[in-house]
Amino acid sequence: MSSEASSKTWFHGTGRRKESVARVFVRPGSGKFTVNGRPVEQYFPNFAWKHDATEPVKFTNLADQIDIVVTAQGGGVGGQAGAVRMGLSRAISRFNPELRPSLRKNGFLTRDSRMKERKEVGQKARESASSSPNVNRLAGVSFCSDLGRINELQRRFARVSAEITAGKDAAKGCS
Repeated sequence: MSSEASSKTWFHGTGRRKESVARVFVRPGSGKFTVNGRPVEQYFPNFAWKHDATEPVKFTNLADQIDIVVTAQGGGVGGQAGAVRMGLSRAISRFNPELRPSLRKNGFLTRDSRMKERKEVGQKARESASSSPNVNRLAGVSFCSDLGRINELQRRFARVSAEITAGKDAAKGCS
């Protein structure tokens, strides 16, 4: 393949993170990095987002040797940065297959599978079912215990408190 043809060849990688998808195109060049038509510094103003998106290029020391064009869509900016990181790693591994083992070893080619937890009926998102601690403390009975046992304990408590009250009343009458 001639150098003219190889300089026009784009290497493609697709990255996904949460709801975001990034299509990344890499070719030999001068180091331009654009995301949705804007420079990477302008598209990712937050340092952490920019660091995430550019980390594979810094790791492989290709920053001034390749041009990168990214189309990112869906989700938020943080998710898009993670998607760009994944897509860029895949594109670099196609651009230079010798870098694939080191990219794999350092986690650049591993997809982050964490997604938003679904909202369940009758609850807020990420809220777990809980029970009242007062019910659990009722004479050491767990929440899942038999209702008959709870009713029996309540009757016993009422009888004991009635006896205590009756004893106080009798003590008042004697004096």
